[in-house]
Amino acid sequence: MYGRRFVWHGRHVIRICTEIILMAMLLGILALFPPTRAYAGESEGIYENETAFRIKPLQEKLAELKDEEIENLLDSYGDMQSHWSRKEVGMLSLLGIINGYDGMFHPDDPVQVDQFLKMTVRSMGFAPGENTKYWAQNYIDTALQQKLIAKGEFSDYRRPITREEATRIIVKATLLKEEFPYNDPYNNPDNLVRSKIKDYAKIKDENKQYVLQSYELGLIRGAGGWFRPADTLTRAEAATIMIRYLDNASRVPFTPAEDEVYTCVNPDGTVVTAWPPSKKEIIDAANAFRNVGEKSKGFVASGFSETGHIIFYDFYESEQKYRENSILNIQMAIYFNTIDDPSIMDNPYHIVLYNAEAVQQLHREVVYEMFKFWFKAEANKAMAEYDRYLEYAVCGDQKHRVEEITYNGREMFFYKVGGDNGFSLSIHSLK
Repeated sequence: MYGRRFVWHGRHVIRICTEIILMAMLLGILALFPPTRAYAGESEGIYENETAFRIKPLQEKLAELKDEEIENLLDSYGDMQSHWSRKEVGMLSLLGIINGYDGMFHPDDPVQVDQFLKMTVRSMGFAPGENTKYWAQNYIDTALQQKLIAKGEFSDYRRPITREEATRIIVKATLLKEEFPYNDPYNNPDNLVRSKIKDYAKIKDENKQYVLQSYELGLIRGAGGWFRPADTLTRAEAATIMIRYLDNASRVPFTPAEDEVYTCVNPDGTVVTAWPPSKKEIIDAANAFRNVGEKSKGFVASGFSETGHIIFYDFYESEQKYRENSILNIQMAIYFNTIDDPSIMDNPYHIVLYNAEAVQQLHREVVYEMFKFWFKAEANKAMAEYDRYLEYAVCGDQKHRVEEITYNGREMFFYKVGGDNGFSLSIHSLK
């Protein structure tokens, strides 16, 4: 028996596109769902570099701060002896971005909109100074110029800022200086992060994407699964956010559990991650399939195509046959579509047989193991249908067959061209 081996193998995605059913599906996706994720400053690459360059002196000063300096500064505040934000407040005070008053820092007091804008603008390396008529006007004007806020967005700059409003501003500022790590609209952590925020529905629609990005960047996160979008931001929280803005190493980005994503390793050693679409069962199925490949008596190549957004498992007689000609020698392929489109999520699994006799001899047990996952107590019934089509293909049945069958609430759609030595099977997700 040949040992199972998982490798990144992108060329077979082209083969699936030659299948009539999948071709129509993928082309439809490209036509109907253009990329929608946009980031502040994305069309101004030079400007982004200027922003990063502008804050570099602050970052260098932050890195050079000594614990003794921080402690000496904190001693000047009468209310920061044991506060959780002690170090962050000390560092930001030494940078001249925030300060206390009346000998105190008042860490749990709310932050006003104008105060948060000042902290953000100064953290971006600007020093516009205070206006004689209204101290914050220059900072507000700079925030408008940098498109951190829009004209008329706030009717009162002196009121406390909410957590979701602060999140929108700091994420915009962050994306002016650095590239967002998840720039693929069809493969990103959004669905998984959204499922972790218990009060996500309470976030205003215009702020939801910024909150998701904040979790993914590690800027502002909630506690115990709650984001508390309408709560006012405290001075301590604001100081911590600014340190995270300046120092990437201080952030705590969202990290999925191992079984919440699908990962595979490319030949160059890089790890490719497939994030779950809105129906997480697709990732669960792909992970369940990792080990059942050992049921094959042949050779299995697997991977994730970042261009096609497809998790795939390709089956061969042997590794030698795979090496000789990975396209012509393929005997069966199983695909998991991960694009978060409702029409695809309803029909995400596809099995394509090119050599039914070889599949019957070498790979049938793999299919049976996956059927146990998909069809549960009715796996044997579903497998009987699969075996029936195997026989049609092995025996050279000349009839053109299209058939839809349901087990365990899942539809199985068989498609076979008369005389072909194979067939295709699409399996629906649960409703």
